Amino acid sequence: MQADVYQAAGALEGRRFGIVYSGLGSLRWLTDIDRWARVAAALTTPGGLLYLADFHPFGDILADDCQTVARDYFRRTTLVWRAPGTYADPDARARHNTAYEWQHGLGDVVSAPRTRVRRPGGA
Repeated sequence: MQADVYQAAGALEGRRFGIVYSGLGSLRWLTDIDRWARVAAALTTPGGLLYLADFHPFGDILADDCQTVARDYFRRTTLVWRAPGTYADPDARARHNTAYEWQHGLGDVVSAPRTRVRRPGGA
């Protein structure tokens, strides 16, 4: 299955899952964390869970030495990175080397809107 993450519920034609997984480093590529949370809720069965494994956003404010605070934790602007190669091979020949990322604070992630799924019987 291949689809834009924000279109995943439609692409999966209403199918829902007991576990919805979001992997390491995925949130930084998303412009709208609230919309992502609504999609995750739409894909989760009643009583199911979202398994979110990601890096702590505090790491995004540190310089390359991982000791010096270099950026504002509360900044919500688009980060633009231009670098040669790829993250796997800095010496790789590549033509499109601009990446866009968004920083979402921990509070943004854990309080993103969720659709409450009601169980049969109103629980």
